[in-house]
Amino acid sequence: MVKETIEAIKESEAKAEQMIREASDQGKTCIEQANEQAKSRVESAKNAIRQKEMQAEEAREKDGTVYLENALKEAEQEVMSLKDMAEQKAQEAIDLIVSQLV
Repeated sequence: MVKETIEAIKESEAKAEQMIREASDQGKTCIEQANEQAKSRVESAKNAIRQKEMQAEEAREKDGTVYLENALKEAEQEVMSLKDMAEQKAQEAIDLIVSQLV
């Protein structure tokens, strides 16, 4: 009876040690998986940030292009206005010279 009890205890200890090893292995596996998931999430976040930065840069470039186009249009209008004014002044000068010669 004692022998059977000792064998049962040894068997229980062996099973307990096996369960501990299995639990330890499962724990290691879980930790490895968690690390991989964390790395994946970090990489995804980095990619999302890069994408948003690219979109922001494109928007800034587009805004800059629109601003430059508007500035160019305004400059062209100003040049046309100055040309018209110069032509008027030239005609006035011609008229004044002609009137003084007559």
